[in-house]
Amino acid sequence: ARLGEKPDCVPGCVTSPRLLLEVEGESARVRVELHAATYAVAPLPGGGSDWLPETVSVDGGPAAGLARDANGALWLELAPGVHQVVLEGRLPPREAVQIPLPLLPARVEARVNGWLLSGVDAAGRPEATLQLARPDRPANESTRLEPTELPPFARVTRVLHLGLVWTVETRVDRVSPPAGALFVAVPLLPGESVTSDSVRVENGKAQVSLAPGVANVGWTSSLSESAKLELRAPKEAPWTELWALDVSPVWHAEVSGIAPLAQTSETPQRVRRWQPWPGEALEIALSRPEASSGPTLTLDRAALYLVPALRGYEANLAISLRASRGDTHTLTLPEGAELLSASVDGARLPIALVDRRVVLPVQPGAHSAEIAWRAPQGVGFVTRTPRVDVGAPVVNTELQLDLSRARWVWFVGGPRLGPAVLWWSLLAVALLLAIGLSSSRLTPLGVMSWFLLFVGLSQVPIYLALVVAGWLLALGWRREHALADPGVFDFMQIVLVLWTTAALGCLVVALQQGLLGLPEMQISGNGSSGSLLRWYQDRSPRELPTAWVVSVPLLVYRFAMLAWALWLAVALLRWLRWGWDSFSSGGAWRHGPPRPPRLPRRRPEEAPPAVPPA
Repeated sequence: ARLGEKPDCVPGCVTSPRLLLEVEGESARVRVELHAATYAVAPLPGGGSDWLPETVSVDGGPAAGLARDANGALWLELAPGVHQVVLEGRLPPREAVQIPLPLLPARVEARVNGWLLSGVDAAGRPEATLQLARPDRPANESTRLEPTELPPFARVTRVLHLGLVWTVETRVDRVSPPAGALFVAVPLLPGESVTSDSVRVENGKAQVSLAPGVANVGWTSSLSESAKLELRAPKEAPWTELWALDVSPVWHAEVSGIAPLAQTSETPQRVRRWQPWPGEALEIALSRPEASSGPTLTLDRAALYLVPALRGYEANLAISLRASRGDTHTLTLPEGAELLSASVDGARLPIALVDRRVVLPVQPGAHSAEIAWRAPQGVGFVTRTPRVDVGAPVVNTELQLDLSRARWVWFVGGPRLGPAVLWWSLLAVALLLAIGLSSSRLTPLGVMSWFLLFVGLSQVPIYLALVVAGWLLALGWRREHALADPGVFDFMQIVLVLWTTAALGCLVVALQQGLLGLPEMQISGNGSSGSLLRWYQDRSPRELPTAWVVSVPLLVYRFAMLAWALWLAVALLRWLRWGWDSFSSGGAWRHGPPRPPRLPRRRPEEAPPAVPPA
């Protein structure tokens, strides 16, 4: 374990404070200073398919522990201390030569003659790769075909996002084989400022260095707004360009120059792309459309839900809104309101009620808000929904009034699409039926008796009321008509007995429903019921529409049904006495004629009985 233990300095056991690069003609000399904290191996500059030194010396003598790995990089064995390492060799016959720096020195000094050096800034801070490029050769210089590797080549993709903030996303992808290093200086657009700290900018160009095996590198820039943009592909550069333009609706762009590429399923509809040839240009004229006059906030829905009680009510207002810019929105609650809670998009906000006003913060986009409050106005004979100012015209207004089951609803009113109490129309029909049935003279019931009977039976299904009315009419018909056929007469008597039992059962059900059940006022419309009333209005001004309800305590309904039950008990005694007279008119049961006596059967051997003389 002690023998295999790593030193405490790992991974920084070897550092390089400085490096000197000297290039003269076709020869290069690299002097690098290495500090070793322990026995270690250090990677040397160059190697691989680029520049490979021919001689390596350490502290003035030949290097003893030198090795080359599978990728062609050189490694040097070092003892603890400070060492001076010198590498010398000829440069390959290429237009550009990369010298990788696997161990990045703190500072680089260069003395280069006849070459252009890239990868070092003015302060001497190096990139991961130094690049030597030959200057332009004269036109009359003879050239010849020589076996060499493909020069480094890349593809530069620029994506322009023009919205409220202009940004440029640039990515450099390696096209040449990944074995060697790649260094390119990409010119920036007019007004472009690189915001990524990983890219160095010199003389308006982004210095991009890709180490061997690195496929791409990218950065983000900010772009100053201007009325015109021009993109131009360089004629002689070791890369091709791909442009993409993403313009938000706040800008209008007119593009002239080359034609865009065809849209693909992976590209958003508003993004256009171009792939220029060297020297081609693209001009983009930009203008901001003038904002049209109108509101910046729209209320798509407002739902007011009320739960009234004896001493007050609780309300909940839910609104859905859309805003084109950030602002505040004010709502005004009714008099005496006490704010319980306020939330936007489900997040509760610490908002106070000031002068009946609630101020909500609104961000651009679609949002939902809920406000709950309590007020001292309780339910009464006439209950009205409160007046609420939502601060802007609204569509799709909903009102919901949740009355307790301890109230007997008589009348309702409010927006056109809402509930209706159909019981009063049912009473009008009952009055007409009472007038018509009393004129038939089949029963002793007058107009008032028929009407009161139908009033009580209105709380049960209509078929039960028809059973009771039909029973009285059948008894009256039985009193006026006597059937001659005994069999039919007896069958009619059995039907009347069964009908009487069913009618009395229906009256018992009506009494139970009236005395123990809830009033059935036939309330319907817009999904309403006897306890939950709903109104809807498609368009409303700032102040929400109001609705009203006329109701009395349920105890009034109980007393009314008790009075009806007492009247029914007294009237039913008279009706049953009259019904028995009608049932027994002409007899309650008729038997058929007597059968002749049955003679005894005689045997054949017996003599017939003697016939007495006349």
